[in-house]
Amino acid sequence: MPIPKALDKHQAARTLAARLAPRADRLRQLATRLGVRPYRVWLVWTRYGGEERGEGDECELRREELLPTPKVADLTGIQFNPYSGGVLPAGSVRVDRISCVRYTEDMLRGRVAPASPDAGKSIEEPNDFFWEITFDGRNEGNTFRPRGKYRVVGNPWLNPGNAEYAVILERISEDRSSTGLSNIGDDQP
Repeated sequence: MPIPKALDKHQAARTLAARLAPRADRLRQLATRLGVRPYRVWLVWTRYGGEERGEGDECELRREELLPTPKVADLTGIQFNPYSGGVLPAGSVRVDRISCVRYTEDMLRGRVAPASPDAGKSIEEPNDFFWEITFDGRNEGNTFRPRGKYRVVGNPWLNPGNAEYAVILERISEDRSSTGLSNIGDDQP
């Protein structure tokens, strides 16, 4: 019987769960190919022209799609609350089956950009970060094209037994247009 002790980072990297994690990504891709993942999920970084976030025109700096396509839980938790100027989206949604091989917690929180020359460098003000969930385009006759902006609530949860992260996202307003352009100022870099 082994003596109970924690694993150091080198031992943890050689565990069976760590070695099988890349295979989990390939299995997740099967769900996408079968057509049971209709929502595409993006990490989006933008910059404002002013000194602080929200000041000046917003332009998109980087957009990274989460692959393999994660599972977006039931979007019926998002409500559209009426107020004097229209409706305000509110609520939260769970996104899981996010690769723990390709992404880190800092990437999912928008602190660093994945797969870039700047990987590992922090992203500072006046940059902004949000998640965007879009529909994959099936049923072209359907005019409903959800394109929602979300922010991470709490910390992404690492589930090493399933080789995945799970994240709770909160719906925020100021959606981008149906064509993907910013509704806040000019979207030109």
